[in-house]
Amino acid sequence: MSAPVIKLPVLDSLTVQAYRRLGRGLRFSFEVAGEVGELLLEPGRAPECGVSLSLETRCGVMTFSDAGPLLSLMGDCPVVLADTENDPCSWFWALFEQRMSTQLVSVFGYVRPIGDVQPQTFECRASIALGQARSVSRLRMAPESLLALYESGPWHPLKASVADRFPFLIPVILGQLQVSVEQLRSVQPGDVVLLENTQLDGEGVGQLNVGKLRLHVMIDDEGARRCLNICSIEEVAVDDVFFASTDVDANAQAQRVLDEDQSLEHLPLALSVRCGALKLSLGELRQLAPGVVLNIEGYSPGMAGLYYGDRPIGLGQLVEVDGRLGLQLSRIIFSQ
Repeated sequence: MSAPVIKLPVLDSLTVQAYRRLGRGLRFSFEVAGEVGELLLEPGRAPECGVSLSLETRCGVMTFSDAGPLLSLMGDCPVVLADTENDPCSWFWALFEQRMSTQLVSVFGYVRPIGDVQPQTFECRASIALGQARSVSRLRMAPESLLALYESGPWHPLKASVADRFPFLIPVILGQLQVSVEQLRSVQPGDVVLLENTQLDGEGVGQLNVGKLRLHVMIDDEGARRCLNICSIEEVAVDDVFFASTDVDANAQAQRVLDEDQSLEHLPLALSVRCGALKLSLGELRQLAPGVVLNIEGYSPGMAGLYYGDRPIGLGQLVEVDGRLGLQLSRIIFSQ
């Protein structure tokens, strides 16, 4: 039987750090001519509209969509941009720096336009509110620029986190299957177990229940680290979470076997396949938002474990067989 290895997209560790630092969002307060303003960075994308402009700053190159209105709120110098060919050497930009908010200057340092728009890998939504005026922009930069920006000034998270002494270990379950005790005894290295009920598909797309939250996620599984990208979040009723995580059919079948006094070798066991776990504090859980990227710890990319309850009983490589997600076991770690 041919079982092709599943390959998922790559995400580097700096991008993961940047998304975790961004969390649900970051707020920075400043003043312009005695008026209080606020710069807000949030996960997600703003509409791509207006004139995009790349700016060189002390923290790295940053590209803003609809840059004119946003830059105008950074100081008391209105910024009007042409659709193309904005001269980065114009005297105007020296004037703009002089009229910028002193608090924003302390964070960005210098601000110098670059002739061509620069592609960047990290994206978030940037907005500025000053008095009654507000502007929203799509901000693109390198992940290390976000980390440097955070270190440059007194940013505040949109939702304050609690102490890290309240850790949670959340298993990332790909799916479940049922086997009898007799079948489990016959499993050997090289065998492939196919998932019957999957929470994530072969592309790493699916959902994960965390308390009352249902996370719609995508796993990035190439490179040195395995990561979980949160696409959207919805709240569900407690009863929905309970019944979704309880294998009622397996329990009922097990009871029928016992009632009929059959051999325990035919007793069905509810197994799961996990590709690792999320290690988060309660504060980090409260800051979960679409766009957040988390490290999955426990297994190398492409690998996963077979579990009975919380007990690992085998490990191997994730494969796809006729469109179904499976685990090709390379090691059995339970007593026959």
